[in-house]
Amino acid sequence: MIRPLSAVVALLLATACFATWPVLEPSALGELERVHRFGDLTFAGQPSPADLEAARDAGFRSVVNLRGPAEMTELDEERVVADLGLVYLSPGFSGPDDLDDEVFAAALDALRTAPRPALVHCSSANRVGAIWIAYRALDDGLLLEAAVAEGKTIGLRSRELEAMARDYVLRHTP
Repeated sequence: MIRPLSAVVALLLATACFATWPVLEPSALGELERVHRFGDLTFAGQPSPADLEAARDAGFRSVVNLRGPAEMTELDEERVVADLGLVYLSPGFSGPDDLDDEVFAAALDALRTAPRPALVHCSSANRVGAIWIAYRALDDGLLLEAAVAEGKTIGLRSRELEAMARDYVLRHTP
């Protein structure tokens, strides 16, 4: 009699744990396209100053920019974000040629430490998807294939970035 009761309690506890886990879902922010949210992280392509203001007005506390410094010639995003009173983190990279273990580590650290809610972006969400694979697989213990599927949903399109993210995860999985 105790066994069935224990099984029911275990099932209820497991259900409660999974019920509180965030899910990746489409979202909206300003005029941005391809916006997705996972709990208190929002992913997108390049925001405009008006989009950053909308993020502040929506309660965001930080912006994580995954674009490389050489790409940011049209907007002084760091200044705009600071003027809005948000925290700015920029572990960016311009593409596969710049993505190495050091960049992965810096980007993952930014995701882990950014004040939440946080907006995470690159130009098109392609690089965001690659970094998300590593974060979900290594930090959250999500199976690699499920993490890749989420990365693609966010915006990952580059096979090369996908291969690099897979390799990083496989080499850093305990």
